Amino acid sequence: MRRIEAALKRDGGLITGIFLWVDPPEEIAAGEPYRVIMRLTAKEEVLEQTGTETRALQLTEVISREFESIEGIELVDYQLVSEADFSLADMRTLLRWDYDYLSYRAGTPEETAPA
Repeated sequence: MRRIEAALKRDGGLITGIFLWVDPPEEIAAGEPYRVIMRLTAKEEVLEQTGTETRALQLTEVISREFESIEGIELVDYQLVSEADFSLADMRTLLRWDYDYLSYRAGTPEETAPA
């Protein structure tokens, strides 16, 4: 978690949301992994600029590596996507991970994706 927090403090402003699909959605027995699909969203202008897109992709890789190392979680798939490509159906299916307290302590919460 500390490495995710450090990465989000550094570049979290590039990401507008982290959304997770967790299977099964209910509590399971110890030793059984939760299967997780993760989508990170960013504004189109972030993904259109080479420098900011590269930093956002690097942040995506850091977060995915850390999720993969958590015991009991099997990260099935992850992807950085434009907000324009993230649908209302996606928002209904995936849960938003609230990390805003890390990346927006002194920033602007209006930059986050709608919940």
